[in-house]
Amino acid sequence: MKRPSALVKRPSALVTRPLYRVGAAPRADVFLPPLRTLPVRSTSVAGTEHRPTWLFTAAHGGSGAGLLARLSRQVGEELSGPELPAWGMSAGHAWPDPALEPTGLVIVVAQTTMRGLGWARDAAAQYLAGRAPDGLRLLGLVTVADQPGRLPKPLAAAKNLLAGAYPHTWHVPYVPTYRLLTGLPGEHCPPIHPAVADVLAAIRSTVTPKGQRS
Repeated sequence: MKRPSALVKRPSALVTRPLYRVGAAPRADVFLPPLRTLPVRSTSVAGTEHRPTWLFTAAHGGSGAGLLARLSRQVGEELSGPELPAWGMSAGHAWPDPALEPTGLVIVVAQTTMRGLGWARDAAAQYLAGRAPDGLRLLGLVTVADQPGRLPKPLAAAKNLLAGAYPHTWHVPYVPTYRLLTGLPGEHCPPIHPAVADVLAAIRSTVTPKGQRS
């Protein structure tokens, strides 16, 4: 009896690691639907007074999307020049509706827990299966370390698999100072950690002045 080839892929593998090609449109006929889906916002994140260049979507509660948006705006306000895309806003635990926003560029944010990485996988699967809002362009994923030190092997493997589902991936290390923030209005924000500044700079470098992915 012949042994089944190890190269034969099972359908479930597409849910675990959907193949992403930069510049490719979502293919509902190729990618299986996600296990869980993010809702779509019915109201604008930016409103009429703000013009963010991209939007952060939290893959799950407590992902750090709100903090990244706050830090990105702090950096953006310090930059000058029309050639520099400035900052992003948080859409919360939902997809923004590009029809209501000044930009359709979205970055998913997730913590490096199995729950967080699982939600990030499902968000990518939802997008790649063509179940995200029309006009939305998934720019990438930011993973945020939930504790110091190296990731255990199962988490490192799950994080590495997401590189095949997103066109860009960035990582924010564990920063103890940020744990002390309450998120209340008017709260003073500590200096931006150099690694976080590097991630925000890398995000800006992928975006043209018109807010389109380079």
